[in-house]
Amino acid sequence: MKITHILALVILGGFVSGCETMNADKEGGPSASVSREFVDMYGSQGEVHKYSGLQCASVLNDMRFNKSVIFNTNGQDVGCNWQGGADDRYLTVYATRYPGVKFSDYWRGALATVAAVEKPRGLSLDQEKSQACTLGALISVAAVADKRTAKPSGVFSLETAVFTSEETTSVITTHPAAGDWIVKVRSTRPSGAGDADENYYLEMCLEASEITQTQSANIARAGWK
Repeated sequence: MKITHILALVILGGFVSGCETMNADKEGGPSASVSREFVDMYGSQGEVHKYSGLQCASVLNDMRFNKSVIFNTNGQDVGCNWQGGADDRYLTVYATRYPGVKFSDYWRGALATVAAVEKPRGLSLDQEKSQACTLGALISVAAVADKRTAKPSGVFSLETAVFTSEETTSVITTHPAAGDWIVKVRSTRPSGAGDADENYYLEMCLEASEITQTQSANIARAGWK
């Protein structure tokens, strides 16, 4: 069956307002005066990548911050992850900058890459759960928008996919953020949330959606237009 491409647009109220100006070369990477590194946040609350705006809180829901990663020294490909909680899930947030790349093209490539990585582990794309995941995520986005009083200032695009095996579920959520950044959230529960579980993956999807929105706002506040 052909993979269904789901691209939903939800109007957000003031989602990227209140941005701060950032002195950086937004095409070729950060200037020499801008930090490409992760730095500690005030009060030992975690780390922040000052160039992208990605934040790695010391505690994320019921998970503990594990580490931050710089995949490219130019500061345009970074991530951080958390692990633990009652179900010992593992969650990673990536912020990668793709100037001039269409989000739809990125998503097709990302989906193919993830499918290739997950296949040896016995996980395969579950289209029905992926569609339910996207719907649940967008309902979450819309609920946030309804609570805002500012005038709507843009759209929120979101893509999700759910990969499952008999014992494991992995949820992928992606979103085009400000300044050609793309936020990707990948959450995996190692056991007990596989094909037989009819509900738990939705909790993972809602969590990933919430994190995606938060990190998108963090990037916008870093000064990206």
